[in-house]
Amino acid sequence: MEAIVTRQVELTNAIMGHAKEATPYDQLKAAIADVHPPTAEHSIRVRIYATSIGLTWGLSGRELTNLAIAAEIHDIGKLYVPIAILDKPGPLTDKEWAVIKKHPGWGAELLEGVFPGQPEIAFCVGHHHERLDGSGYPGKLREHQLPVLCRILAVADAYASLTEDRSYRAAFGSRDAMGVLRYVEEGKYDKNVLDALASVQISLHSERSFRFNPNTNFTFIRTLISV
Repeated sequence: MEAIVTRQVELTNAIMGHAKEATPYDQLKAAIADVHPPTAEHSIRVRIYATSIGLTWGLSGRELTNLAIAAEIHDIGKLYVPIAILDKPGPLTDKEWAVIKKHPGWGAELLEGVFPGQPEIAFCVGHHHERLDGSGYPGKLREHQLPVLCRILAVADAYASLTEDRSYRAAFGSRDAMGVLRYVEEGKYDKNVLDALASVQISLHSERSFRFNPNTNFTFIRTLISV
């Protein structure tokens, strides 16, 4: 608990250190970059994928704006997580997982006060780890409870996570990442959103060439896109 409180203080100081920035959005982005640069880099990629999907989807200007903001600060709650957990090179313990799973709620709680006129932002951030089949967290919401912005953000976040190098494994290629989201995680992500991602990022030929490797540790893969 002491480590979490320390991280909360660090994040607050980082945000206040950028108080002269033009908008609260800029302040939050800068704070993420200061406190944990890898999270900032990941978030930029998530924003690019999410907005590309949103443009293909035909979202309105307001929806695209809310999606872009939510995507680039979707992991703001992770900055309350001790760095030893965030950057741990091996598997997390049950207690560490319990802390990680709090980050969407922490982020949503912070953003409710920052964007009171745009509640979609806090909702998407608070539920970007939910899955259509109810297997996600923190609320175990199901398909009918998840608006399209949440579904897009979930896909963009998972795809970005899989295609990034991490301290404990190399990045998946785009073909294999799409294969995981479509087939290994079947039923968890919106198929129409995956189609939109494929149309802007992945060649359909490469996607169809995905083949299962019976030696692949799919439990481990699921862990990678649940953090």
